This record gives sequence, C-alpha cells and structure tokens, in this order.
Amino acid sequence: MANNGKLFGQNALVTGPSNPIGSAIAKLLVAEGCQLQMADYNEQVLKNCFHKIKKLYNTDIKIHQMDLSEPINIAVLALECQDANIVINTLGATKKGSINQLEHEDWKTSFELTLFAAINLTGEVLDSLYEQESGIIINVGGVIDGVDVENLCTVSVNAALQAFSESLDKKTRSDGIRVLCFLPQANISPEKNATVLNHLILEKLSP
Repeated sequence: MANNGKLFGQNALVTGPSNPIGSAIAKLLVAEGCQLQMADYNEQVLKNCFHKIKKLYNTDIKIHQMDLSEPINIAVLALECQDANIVINTLGATKKGSINQLEHEDWKTSFELTLFAAINLTGEVLDSLYEQESGIIINVGGVIDGVDVENLCTVSVNAALQAFSESLDKKTRSDGIRVLCFLPQANISPEKNATVLNHLILEKLSP
C-alpha cells in the first residue's frame, strides 16, 4: 500500500474482478493507498488477483467468494464491508447478439447480473456511506464494440444503469455521496479504462 497515495486511509470494495477492468482498478486503488476488499463468484480469479496485488504492495486484502446475483449475498457483503467508502461495481456481462438471436433468458440474465445486482449493491451500501457522510459508488457498464446490431443488449443495460446512477446521484450528492456510472471505451485496454476510472474517483471524491 502506498502511504503517500492520494487515497491513503480510504477503504475500497471492488466487485467483479473477473472483469479485466475490475482487476485493473483494484490494483490502482491499492497503489493510491486504499485498503481493498474484492468480491466475485469465481474463487480462482479472486485468488489470482489477490496474489498479483500482494506481490506489488504490502497491504491487507480481503476477498469474498459469493454469487452476487443473489440479493441475500449482496446484503451479507455490504455488512462485511461496511467500512468501505469507495465501491466499484464491475459485476456482470451482457449477451451479444441481434434482436432475433437473443432469447428471453439472455435478456433476463444480462439485466439480473449487470443492472439488478448494481441496484441491489448500491441500495445495501448507501446506509453505511450516509453514516460516514461521504463516499462514492461507481457502476461500470459493458463495453460496446464490434457491429452495432450485436450490442443491443449492452446498450440497453448501459442506458438503464446510467439513468439509475444519475437519478440517484441527484439525491445523494447533497449529503456528500456520489453515485456514478462509468461506460468503458472499446478502443482502449482495460488498464487504460481503469486509469480513466481512477481519475474519476480522485476527482469526484475530492472535497
């Protein structure tokens, strides 16, 4: 952990390090001085990310292996991470395909894993952020690349995620809490997207 980092003393929770942007931002947050917790369904991804960051920084990292598509698990995670004042949600992945290729279950799964999980997580961590009187939640959308017609589901989920975050932010920002949506760029690497996201955190978390 960087003792002189710009986020020294802050506590971060990153959900979904199986998303390359999630693992990249987790590393950057530790470099900025954050205490880190990570949650994901994939235990091996969690362990790999844990060991990679531990090799670079001497800090305590906590990992939580759980299925965050289940609201009860999100409630448990929020309780275990109630000290976190930076919450970065990179959960879920949307299905690719045209309107004629996507089945009902594709749409349902995409919205459940990306949008509904983000809504549930945001709702669960807000109470602790209100108690701290500051904090930031950033819900990360899906990357839109390739043929436009193949990205219909991602575009739809991103639009809903952005509308949710922006609407809630209007209510919470007066209390020192930001709720934002970050839409990654397709033409840059996950690491560069994470760098942009890190700048956003530093900017919005500043008094």
